[in-house]
Amino acid sequence: MKKIFLYTYAHCNLGDDLFVKTICERYPQVTFYMECKPEFSNSFDDIKNLQLLKKNFFYKVGNSIQKLFWRGNGLVDFIIKKCDATIILGGSMFIQNSEEKWRQKAHQLEKLKAKSKSFFVIGANFGPYTTNNFLDSYKNFFAGLDDVCFRDRKSTLLFKNLSNVRLGSDVVFDVNFPIKEAKRKKLTIIPISLHNRDNLKNIEERYLEKLIEVIRLADKKGYDVTLHSFCKDQGDQIVIDRILSRLKPDLRKKMTRINYHGNITESLESIAESSLVLTTRFHGMILGWLSGCKVTPISYDLKMDNLLDDLNLSYLGCKVKDIDCLDSELIFSNREKGVSLSEIRKLYESPFKVLDNFIDS
Repeated sequence: MKKIFLYTYAHCNLGDDLFVKTICERYPQVTFYMECKPEFSNSFDDIKNLQLLKKNFFYKVGNSIQKLFWRGNGLVDFIIKKCDATIILGGSMFIQNSEEKWRQKAHQLEKLKAKSKSFFVIGANFGPYTTNNFLDSYKNFFAGLDDVCFRDRKSTLLFKNLSNVRLGSDVVFDVNFPIKEAKRKKLTIIPISLHNRDNLKNIEERYLEKLIEVIRLADKKGYDVTLHSFCKDQGDQIVIDRILSRLKPDLRKKMTRINYHGNITESLESIAESSLVLTTRFHGMILGWLSGCKVTPISYDLKMDNLLDDLNLSYLGCKVKDIDCLDSELIFSNREKGVSLSEIRKLYESPFKVLDNFIDS
């Protein structure tokens, strides 16, 4: 039985948790290991082939002892040396922030690479980045890895000279999605917080007012409305609080609210029964398509822009910075049901293509 260490974003974010759930379900014969803070661990309680390294008091003590006597990165090094491979599993894993932070992370990843028997990158996009030093650092890092599978064409083209870099679909396209035969007259709104995003925080008021405008219009048209938070840690719930506080009491009572706290099934079933999705979350867009919803994206990031460009759907919705240009009426007259899985399979390879061969070997 193979053992694999997952390097991922485990902060109770629905999209990232779906990455972990999907890979573990695809390979039930593999034992996966992953670091996770205790407060975020309930997302993974039902995954039998996932061993969590919970960062509790005992973990910290064990980690300190391991570092004291064997040096290195403590328990993670110990686990990685026992594993057959390491996988960087996630979307926005290669973003350039401050010089100190990105160089520190790049150094950490180089050490993981050196200690790993095999190394894969699955489901990522590259950037945003601003300097060639950042790009060159990762060109060196990706060289020699077993597989680097990006989820958008622009990221892939940045490393076209590396034969191990390829284009694959986002991992969430492989989710076992519940299918509802009958859709409700329901609009699901999936917002994000702009407050901590320096280049977007000045737009937050206009963004909130537009979402409120859409809610009022949906109510007039007889739609049920669900406000769906994907990640408390990134401020989604605070945004929903602010939206609800600005609605009149009679309209506020009509709202349904879903706060994702690890209950993946609840979130998927809620989206599955929706007919319309208005989303600023990347994976809200994909989940909406999987459920056959008519999706209107509000793009806040290159990862959404790049996927929409790849699929020739860049005309859908708008960018956050252009939120005032979003015609609320078009959300309800949207006839575009997005992309079918058969279309995705024609455009992209499986993100697990190389890993399948590795695990079967």
